[in-house]
Amino acid sequence: MKRRAKGRTALLARAYAASIVAGSVVSPCGDDLRPRVLGLVSFRRRSWVWPLVAGAILPDLPYCVFFVAAAVERGPHAFADLALWRSLWGHPVVVGLHSFLPWGAAMLLLVSTRAWRRSPAVAAFIAGWGSHVVIDMLTHRSDGYPIFWPLSAYRFLTPVSYWERAYHGRAFSLVCDGAIVVLLIRLAALRLRRDRGARASRS
Repeated sequence: MKRRAKGRTALLARAYAASIVAGSVVSPCGDDLRPRVLGLVSFRRRSWVWPLVAGAILPDLPYCVFFVAAAVERGPHAFADLALWRSLWGHPVVVGLHSFLPWGAAMLLLVSTRAWRRSPAVAAFIAGWGSHVVIDMLTHRSDGYPIFWPLSAYRFLTPVSYWERAYHGRAFSLVCDGAIVVLLIRLAALRLRRDRGARASRS
C-alpha cells in the first residue's frame, strides 16, 4: 500500500511539473498555441496527458463557448467586434477560472479528500487547470487576468508577453518556435531509428 501511495504521489508530482512546462496545453482560442503544442507533443504518451489537456483547456473553454454563441447570434462581423471580445474576456466565469482562488479551492479539496490517490486523472486535470493560470500570469502583460479574483483586482505585471514586442514578444516567439523545431527533429530521428531497427530485425 505504501509503495502504491508513493507511486501515485510521484504521478501527481510529475503531472503538475509537466503541466507547468506544457503551459495550458491546448487553448481553443485567444492564446498563443506554440507552448501548448510543445507540451502536448512532449508528453503525448503519458497516461495522464489527456486529463491534463482537459484541465488546461478549462479556463478558456467558457470564453470560446460564449464567443461562438455571440457569433451565431450576431453573424460574422462579431469577429471584428473588439467590444465583444473585451466583454467576454471580463466575464465572471472566465475571470474566475483564471484566478488562483477557485483553483486553490479545488486543489485543497483534492488534497483534503485524498481524491488524488483514488483518481490520478482528477489530479492531472486540476494540475492542467493550474498550469493555465500560471502560464497566463507569466506571459500576459497588458491583457492579464486578476489572479486573486474576486478578492482583489491585482494583476501580476510580468516582464514577458507572448505577443507584445515591448515585452519580449519576439524573443518569446523565437524560443517557442526553436524549441518546437528541435523537438520535431528529435521525434523524426527517433521514428527513423525505430523504422530502421524494425527493418533490420525482419531481414
